[in-house]
Amino acid sequence: MEEAKEIATIDNEKVKQILNKTIFILEFIISAIFMIFYYKFICKRAYEGYNSVKCLIICGITGIGIVATIIYMIIKNKDRIEKIFVAIAIPIGMAYLIFLIPTYAPDENAHIYRSYEISEGILVTQSNEENLIKSNIPKFFVDNNHLTLKKYSDLNEALKQETDYNEKIEIDAPASSYFLTLYFPNSLMFSLGRVFNINGIIVLYLARMVNFIIFLICGYYTIKLMPFGKLLMMTYLLIPMVVHQAISLSADSITNTITLLFIAYTLNLYYRENINRKNKIIYILLAVLVAIHKTAYLPIVLISLIFLNRKDKPKKQQIKFIAIVIILSIIAGIAWMALSSTGEKAQDIYLITNNVNSSEQVKYIIQHPFNYLKVLVKTMIVNCGNYYLWFMGCSMGWMDIGIRRLYLHLYFILLICSPFLEKHDKELDIKSKIIFLLVAIMVFVLILTALYIGHSGVGTDIIKGVQGRYFIPIVILVLLCLCRKNKNINIKYIQMIYPVLIILLNMQVVRTIMNFFIT
Repeated sequence: MEEAKEIATIDNEKVKQILNKTIFILEFIISAIFMIFYYKFICKRAYEGYNSVKCLIICGITGIGIVATIIYMIIKNKDRIEKIFVAIAIPIGMAYLIFLIPTYAPDENAHIYRSYEISEGILVTQSNEENLIKSNIPKFFVDNNHLTLKKYSDLNEALKQETDYNEKIEIDAPASSYFLTLYFPNSLMFSLGRVFNINGIIVLYLARMVNFIIFLICGYYTIKLMPFGKLLMMTYLLIPMVVHQAISLSADSITNTITLLFIAYTLNLYYRENINRKNKIIYILLAVLVAIHKTAYLPIVLISLIFLNRKDKPKKQQIKFIAIVIILSIIAGIAWMALSSTGEKAQDIYLITNNVNSSEQVKYIIQHPFNYLKVLVKTMIVNCGNYYLWFMGCSMGWMDIGIRRLYLHLYFILLICSPFLEKHDKELDIKSKIIFLLVAIMVFVLILTALYIGHSGVGTDIIKGVQGRYFIPIVILVLLCLCRKNKNINIKYIQMIYPVLIILLNMQVVRTIMNFFIT
C-alpha cells in the first residue's frame, strides 16, 4: 500500500514537472485555437447572420483553459513576474495578432517585401537598370495590402485565393536599408509558404507568430534580468502600442524587443559582482544589434557609461570595456550603412509636394542652429499631447483605428504607478540617472532631427512625421529613474491585481480593433 502511494507521488511529481515545462506551449496553442474560432464566430454572426454553436463550444472550452492557466501561474509565481508576464502576454498578444488584419500595422507592407526577398537569399536589395532600388515580390502580397484588406470579409476572400509565388511584380523597396537580423526569423515562414504553396495570408499570420514568440522569449528574460522595476517592465511591455508593434511584421517588433533586452542586461551587469567573458560577449552583441537596427537608437549604447560608477572594479578596466562596446557599435552601424543598397529610391509624391529635400534641410540646420532649436521647442509644445497618446496606442493600424482615451489614461496610471508599488532593494544612483536621462533626450532629439531632414519641408517651423511609437525604446529609461529603494507603497496582492487590470484594458483595445474591421 505504501509502495503504491510512493509510486503515485512520484508519478504526480513527474506530471507536475512536465506541466511546468510545457504550460506556456499549451497556453500558446490553446490561445491560438480560441482566437481563431472566436474570429470565425464573429464573422459568421456578422456576414452569415447566425451564431455558430460549434465555435461557441470550442471558445468556451479553450477560454476556460486560458483563464485557468493564468490563475494558476499568478498564484504559483507571486514573486516570478517574468512568468506572470508570459502567462498574460500570450492571450493578449494572440488577440492583437489574429484580429489586427495582416498588413494593417504601420509600414507593414514594406517590411513584408523585405522579409520575402531575404527568404529568397537576397540579403541586399538590388538596383534595377535605372539605378532605382526595387524588389520582385509575388503579386499576391502586393495586391493584398492595407488598402484592399479593410474588413474581415476582405480577409476571408483573400484566404480563399491561391498564392502563385512565381507570378512577381517589381515594386519600390522602402525597407531596403533595414538590417538582416530583423527579418531572418519570419523570413523562414515565407520560405515554407513558397515550398509548400501555402496561402499568403496564412504565411503572414505564421510570420507574425514568429515575431510574437521572439517578443515573449525576450520579454521573459528582460524582466528576469531586471535587478529592480520588474513590475514596471511587465506593464511597459504590455502597453497597447508595444503589443501592437510586437505582433506585426514591422522591423520595430524586433528592434524594440532587443533594445529593451539590452537595457535590462545593462542593469543586470551593473549590479552583478563578477562579469565574465561570456557576459561581455553577449552584451557587446546586443549593443551592436541596437546600433545596427536603427541609427537613431545608437546613443542608447551610451547607457553603458554607468559602469564607470562601479567602485569595485578598476577604472581602466571599465573604460576599456565601455570603449570596446561603443566603438564596435559605431563601426557596425557605419559598416551596414556602407553595405546596404546603393541606388536611388523612387520619388515619393509626398516628398515632392511638401518640398522635402534632405541635403538642403541639413544645410538649413547648420546655417540656422538657433532657428532649428526653436523648431524643436515649438514641435514639442504643439505635439507633446499627441506623442503621449500615440505612444500609448490612441491610433492603431495605419493611424485610423481610434482607441478610447479613457483606456489609455487608465493604463498610463498603471504604468506611472508601477515603480512605486513594487519593493526594490536597488535603485539607480544620481550619476546613472543623469546618464539615462541624457541618453533619452539625445535619442529623442535624433528622432526628431531625422524626421525633420527626411520628412519635413525645408525650413518649416514644425517637424512632421513623428509618431509616438518611435519613443518605445527610450521612455523606459525615464521611468526607471522613478524606482526608489525601500520606498514602495505596500498594496496587498499587487502582483495579482496588475495582471488582471492589464488584461482588461488590453481586451477593450482589442474589442475596438474588432469593431473597426467587422462593421
